[in-house]
Formats: sequence, C-alpha cells, structure tokens
Amino acid sequence: MNLKYLVNHQTIKPPCPCSKKFLPLNETMLAFRFVFKQATTSDFLPSYVKNQNPGKSCEGYALSFFNTRKSAEAKFASLRARVDALSIYGNHIAELDLGDGDGLVCKPNVQGHFDLHEYVGAMFHNRIKAYHPL
Repeated sequence: MNLKYLVNHQTIKPPCPCSKKFLPLNETMLAFRFVFKQATTSDFLPSYVKNQNPGKSCEGYALSFFNTRKSAEAKFASLRARVDALSIYGNHIAELDLGDGDGLVCKPNVQGHFDLHEYVGAMFHNRIKAYHPL
C-alpha cells in the first residue's frame, strides 16, 4: 500500500519512515488520540499538513497516538500548562482500533506514544468507539 504523504516523505533524509523502525500493523491495535468532539478528518492530520508548514523531520508527517488512555491523559497533563492546549490539541481523547490497512507504526515509547504513517485511503474519524473528555 502507498503512504498518504509519500511525496513529502521522499524529501526527507534518511529514508522516511525508517523501514527498520516502522512496520505494517499485523493485528488490530487499540489506540488513543487527542481530538475535538465530534471528530472530523481535520482531527487526523499530521502536524506539518495541518499547519501547512512542510518540515524536515519524518515525525511531522505521522499521526500521534497512545497505546492506553492513561498514557494519553498523562501526556495531556503535561501539555495543559499551555493556555491554549484545549484549543490546539482537542478537548477529548478518541478511542479507536487501528488495523492492517491503516499504515506503518513504530513501537510505543516508554510514555506509550507511537507514530503512524498512514496509507492512502485510511480514515479514522468515522471509526471512533468512544470519546473521553479531557
């Protein structure tokens, strides 16, 4: 499958996403992401695309997710110091399943955060199972 932002990925060195770090999903994975209620496609845009600011890092073309609700809540607690956190990141945590047609993912870090480089055609806003207020 083709990556949605392949043209942008090709401008980044070393290769983006790294084939040793990012692998296709082989099974369904529960994931959590900051969104606004009711989520739309704009809640699932990589930061470089959302801000219309092409960048030089691979992570800017990936979607940020967390592997547990608790991990997402802990991260948001650290972001809450920003006066505008709720208007930038969202006011809810979306809970959804990711699967083999969604893209390439890396392993979650110790804080439970992971990146997903989405495939063309992957949609997320219409698959949210639950919203959790922040």
